[in-house]
Amino acid sequence: MKLGKPGKRFLDKLKDLLDTRIMEGLKERYVKGQMARKQGEKELQGMIKDSGILCYYGSCRGNHAKEVVSPTIFELDADSANKRPPMYTYLENGNFLRDIMNACSSLLLDTLDEVVQMVLGDFTMQKSNICFNCRDFKCTNLLS
Repeated sequence: MKLGKPGKRFLDKLKDLLDTRIMEGLKERYVKGQMARKQGEKELQGMIKDSGILCYYGSCRGNHAKEVVSPTIFELDADSANKRPPMYTYLENGNFLRDIMNACSSLLLDTLDEVVQMVLGDFTMQKSNICFNCRDFKCTNLLS
């Protein structure tokens, strides 16, 4: 994934945030809106892995248990048709993915790791997989 010129702002989409892989290993939950939630219905649980979400609890309602899926598929597995995964997916510390994206939306790529660390608190964050020299996601010249 090419990210363009140095100083680019890019967190318009959840995929962009997940592609950085700085939140790898964080547990998350999908919660339906109150109007759509049935009595006694539990939240779908998963974990951020690679550029998606690992449905690893027995709570996965789709055919994706123990599989890495996109946030949209994760939302569909929760029997939700909201089509806004960042607004209904939250982390263990209570922050919704939309909150993290909003905190990072006006930042340059160079400061992304620091701001996400502030939002996540004491979670030990993974190093970003974005090469700041060429802005390529799969470059082998990663941050040290």
